[in-house]
Amino acid sequence: MHIPENDFNHQAVTDEHDEIQSYDSDLLNNSSTSSLLEESSRNFSLSHNKKSYSEFNANPLYKNLLHLFNTRKDFYLTFSGIKRLLKNVHQQKLTNALEKLVDAQIIERTEYGYRLNSLSNAKNTQVTMKNTLIESELFNFPSLKQSTVFFEIFNPPADFSSFSNTLRGKWFGKWRYIGHYVTIKVTILEWMIEETQSFLRLYLTDKKPQIRLVFLDTTTKDQKNAENFFINAFKKNNWYFRKKYVNELNSQINAAAN
Repeated sequence: MHIPENDFNHQAVTDEHDEIQSYDSDLLNNSSTSSLLEESSRNFSLSHNKKSYSEFNANPLYKNLLHLFNTRKDFYLTFSGIKRLLKNVHQQKLTNALEKLVDAQIIERTEYGYRLNSLSNAKNTQVTMKNTLIESELFNFPSLKQSTVFFEIFNPPADFSSFSNTLRGKWFGKWRYIGHYVTIKVTILEWMIEETQSFLRLYLTDKKPQIRLVFLDTTTKDQKNAENFFINAFKKNNWYFRKKYVNELNSQINAAAN
């Protein structure tokens, strides 16, 4: 049931932002692609053959894969998601490259997809999503417009794990599933529209009964389609909810503070 927007829990929204800040802060630094690879190379040299890693670094496909995994810390990326993010890569070449990185213990293959191996997941090797998309030859975002939508759930489940499990791997409209990230504090699921290079991230936290959608460079129509998909999912769970856009939240929170 969609509840009118007045009396939205602004403090809870602020608390949720603090809750996921620990993840977002890992993405909000100014590391470049070259410094990321240099740091990774130093880390890998402890457990991998330097010559082998240098060969990976010299190959554009491997270099882009390493960049991709480092920019999505602890993400489980599906094969199809990786293929969409890299764009125009031959499926067999990608399969072979991923297998070699798995054999080299740089990444690992799991039931949920591929992720950076724990041995390779060195601290301070992440770059911002924004810098990644701008600096890498794989992406060409003209503006990276961001839009955020909060849904406050009034009768939430004990935890959101069953809900996130139903969404994992799900496609809807033009949105295609990329991968997910899970800790005891936050769950993040990511989708993209390949044709327009639009991105959507969904954030779930059990401590706060809210769901956050973050859109990057998304048309109003595609954003509405995504919002409607999640609203229908809420209704199927018989959840009572209220929606608020972040720009409205910010203005009202600032007004209240003054």
